[in-house]
Amino acid sequence: IARGMGNQAMWQMEAGDYATAEPLLREALQMRRKLLGNEHTDVAGTLTLLASLLVEIGRFEEARAAAAEARAICLPALGAAHWRTAAATSTEGAALVGLGQTAQGAKLMLEGLAALRADTGALPFFVDNAARWAEEYNRKRSGAQEARELPPPLSQGRGQDAIRYLSMLSLDVAIEQIQRILTDQ
Repeated sequence: IARGMGNQAMWQMEAGDYATAEPLLREALQMRRKLLGNEHTDVAGTLTLLASLLVEIGRFEEARAAAAEARAICLPALGAAHWRTAAATSTEGAALVGLGQTAQGAKLMLEGLAALRADTGALPFFVDNAARWAEEYNRKRSGAQEARELPPPLSQGRGQDAIRYLSMLSLDVAIEQIQRILTDQ
């Protein structure tokens, strides 16, 4: 039941219906904690979904806490390169950027994006979010004139065009962006 609620919430989020998605995620999280305990990677997955939603609606401190908890669960269980860890990492980064902690936030966002792109098992939902957040950060940082526009399917968080766009980005570009951000701060 909790998995179905999480899937339904993800679909609602893709449609921009965050008000419907949030209670579904909170109930799914409560179920998973009760059935699986607080340290299970499925709990972390629901926390990451909830954190993604909270980033989207601008509740960055709550998002950061949820993503940090998810990351703390995933890191020892799955390692830094696993897509679940990477999704939590990029989401925590986006929340930190939203809180104004741009150096650390951008570093986590781009690390997460690079790992998500490298893991062929990553859910497109999380890859799309991480790519969009990194692009939004770069757009704000560079100014709207200099920023490259994303193809509509990527900015909407779905579609084969988004996957093709992401496959064109290189890991070197992500690493270069991280280094530039760290030296600028």
